[in-house]
Amino acid sequence: SKLSPTDEVGILYYAYGIVAGGNNGHIWHVPLQEIGDDKNRATILSALGSMQPGDMPQFDPSMKMAFDSLTEEKRGISTKHVILISDGADTTSKVPFSEALVAAHQSNAVIYSISNAASGFFPSRRFGDRDTATLRKFSEETGGSVFFVNDRDGFERVFGKIAQELRSQYSL
Repeated sequence: SKLSPTDEVGILYYAYGIVAGGNNGHIWHVPLQEIGDDKNRATILSALGSMQPGDMPQFDPSMKMAFDSLTEEKRGISTKHVILISDGADTTSKVPFSEALVAAHQSNAVIYSISNAASGFFPSRRFGDRDTATLRKFSEETGGSVFFVNDRDGFERVFGKIAQELRSQYSL
């Protein structure tokens, strides 16, 4: 309810076993589009609510897809924000982190990272500082923030904080 009908939103995620468009499982769950009317908003929220947490082995393909879409000239998007939800562990990327960071800078997107590395999501795994350091670096280098959630309920709180931060940046 915090976004206007002309704001654009898209949701990328990693789906195991899907090799779509050469992106090795990285697909648009909701293609980048205007929020639009109440019916379209409800469809987007329903798609968001149907997502299941999983473990994406690399996030550079999704980040590239996001940056490419956000910088399409036909969109004319001047203010770009990416919310990256990840445990921060990128175990199979073929693109060095430094290149992904350069792409983020070139897109002029502000990245807000939400770490779901807490045991509430993946109880069998242990995470170290290395994992959250990647998320922190993406966010700090692009002017965003990093947040940590312990369970699904934490997302509502974090999305509220991000919305508040964005509103405060653009109030006159």
